[in-house]
Formats: sequence, C-alpha cells, structure tokens
Amino acid sequence: MLKAILFVGGRLLAAGVAAIAAAFDVSGESVLGLDTDGIRIVAVVAGVVFVLLTLAREMQLALAPRPRLKFTSLAPATSDVVFRGTRTDASGATIGTQTQKVGHFVRFEFMNTAEAEGQQSVAGHLHARIRILEGKTQIGEWPGRWANTKHPESPEEIWELNRIDLGPNGEKVMLDIGVRYEGDPRFYAWHNAALIRGRFTPEQRWSGEEYVVEVELGANNMKRQTLRFKLRNPHEEKEAKLILLRRKGILRKWSEVSND
Repeated sequence: MLKAILFVGGRLLAAGVAAIAAAFDVSGESVLGLDTDGIRIVAVVAGVVFVLLTLAREMQLALAPRPRLKFTSLAPATSDVVFRGTRTDASGATIGTQTQKVGHFVRFEFMNTAEAEGQQSVAGHLHARIRILEGKTQIGEWPGRWANTKHPESPEEIWELNRIDLGPNGEKVMLDIGVRYEGDPRFYAWHNAALIRGRFTPEQRWSGEEYVVEVELGANNMKRQTLRFKLRNPHEEKEAKLILLRRKGILRKWSEVSND
C-alpha cells in the first residue's frame, strides 16, 4: 500500500511540476531565477520522471502475484435431473409435479495458472455472471453455478455457493451454463436459484438455435474477465454446444476458435 501511495504521489508531483513549468514557459515569465531555457529543462525532466514512474508502476502490477484464469476446455455432461413443474387436475386446480428427465449439460472448465504461490495468487470469492444475447440484445442473465458444489437447501445458501476460492494448484473447476433435455429443443439456464433441494424449477428458457453467451468472471483480487461463446442449439440434435470466441485481426472481430 505504501509503495502504491508513493508511486501515485510521485506521479502527481511530477505532473504538477511539468504543468507549472510549461505554463511559465508559455507566458515567458521567470520563476525561481530560471530563464526560459531553464524552465523548459525543468518541464522536460518532470515529464520524463512522470513517464518513468508510470512505467515502473505498470511493470510492478504486471509482475505482482495475482490470479490468472485460463479457459481449458468444454466439459459437457449427461445426468438425470428431477424436473419440477405443474399440471392441472380434473377439478381445474394446479398441482406440483416432479419428473425425472435426462439432461445434457453445457459447461466449461478453467484453471488458475498463476505461477506464484500464496494468498495473493488465489482467486478469492470467485464468481460468475452469465448473459445470453440474441444478436446484440440481451435476453437473459443469471449467476453462474459451480458444477462441483452441492445443491442449495435454502435460498440463504445461494450467495455463498455461488462463490469459491481457486488457488494456483492445478485444480480445474467447471462452470455450468445451461441444459437441454432429451425430447425438448429448448435451452434452459442452470443456476442455484432454480435448484433448491436438488429439484430443478425452470425459470429461463429459449427455443432459438443460435445465441451468444458472455461469462463474466470476478474475484476479490483480480480485474473482471469476460469470456465469449457462441451457443448452438440445433433442434435436430439432442444437446446444445458452446464454441469459444476470441477477437482477431486488426479490426478485432469476434471469431470462432478451437475449443481444444
């Protein structure tokens, strides 16, 4: 913290001296007994000091221990899911139902590739926010669920379960995105709020065949990082698929890349 304060203070001081010297240079007035050439030299020196301090700070931040999250691969899975729904009985009343269905999950895995050990390299309270877009229009958003965590027993557990600590120990974690059920062409968002006591209550679902999915990852000690995927949901197939997208070329357009 002290180093950061010193860097900021030094840069502000250098910038201030450079600005004042430049102002006197333009006005042609003398300051502290310096002529015009002397003032210009002070302005140049102060500007160089500012640039050097800025570069030193950026290098320090780049080399400092911190989490480094890296996409590794897709991790699709198939599992039975207890599906919670409703139906109308003979009297017209709505009653709850529970049906077991085969679900094909869309998810991916990544890891913390930080080289340094220690608490500074741990992604603390790592969490995800998932957005689904149709064209450029956002049509859904939900908090990410970690596939290797338990189902919540109550709504009060959701916030804690949505967050994990991920160290630089080679461990891979899987983030659930959504699920397709056999015989159902719709794509369902999959998150803890819909999984109380292990029974899935569908809240958001879409029947289109192609979308864009954005996954924003955040933690206590790192800048937010966004991954972008194309979601293909062909109705003639039994499961949806993700395709990783990255910006490429001079125009930085989003392009498909290998998921391997």
